[in-house]
Amino acid sequence: MLGAVGRRLRPQLPRVIGSLLVLLASAGCGLVMPLVLGVVVDAVTGKVSEHPLIGDGDPWRVLTVLLVALVLGSALNGIGTAWSAGAADRVVASLREDAVGAALTLDQERAEALGSGEVVSRSSDDVAAVTSAVNTALPSAIAAVTGVVVTVAGMAGIHWAFALVLVVVTVPVYAWTVRRYLRQAPPLYRAERAQRAARAGVVLDAVRGGSVVRRFRAEGFVRRRLVVPSWLVSRLVVLTQIATTRLFGGVNLAEFLGLAALLGTTFVLLGTGAVTLGAATTA
Repeated sequence: MLGAVGRRLRPQLPRVIGSLLVLLASAGCGLVMPLVLGVVVDAVTGKVSEHPLIGDGDPWRVLTVLLVALVLGSALNGIGTAWSAGAADRVVASLREDAVGAALTLDQERAEALGSGEVVSRSSDDVAAVTSAVNTALPSAIAAVTGVVVTVAGMAGIHWAFALVLVVVTVPVYAWTVRRYLRQAPPLYRAERAQRAARAGVVLDAVRGGSVVRRFRAEGFVRRRLVVPSWLVSRLVVLTQIATTRLFGGVNLAEFLGLAALLGTTFVLLGTGAVTLGAATTA
């Protein structure tokens, strides 16, 4: 599976790399706001210093820089998201075509052994789930990664201690969170897809044999056959949502610990005079 995805992703590499670069630039534009706040704080506290981008904090220049950064960052984010989603959509479309083609070329014995629900579910529900994940999770993940990279670089530009503390405190929590999610979520998603296929098979059998079901008054029997796979699908959906909630909980925990560590570092650096109040505000 990974090999098939890799072969189809290879022609889209220029688009993927371009989206990464564009999103990096967009994340860089997002650093202008805290930078401006830091310069303004320094100006208010009387520690005016010339900044190559903002100068000495002139209000009109600050407003102009903010507006340019906001418009440019939004435009770059939209372009990068569209490029990454477009590349992923092309890969998914190719996989879907191959999946449908493989299903249509199956011999009768193999197709009957798999069941109609398996074939229909794998070429419809599964692909829809992948497409939804690609259009939402992939661009968000790329944007998050680029944002982290740019943020750490910006912290290092203010003072090396900020970047060091941020990496040391948050990276282990992120790694533990992702490791736990990858251990819990994939089996749940696989089981959910399997139960969806089983439910689809029951539904298709009931639809195809609807006249027979009505003739023998077997509606109650068919409904009872649908209860178990439907209940299992609902249960597995809830469990996958719990795993996803735990993932976001771990991310929030890392952000909390990182912010707490930055506040402690700021207190120490301000006490020693290593950074100004404006630089601490930017961090």
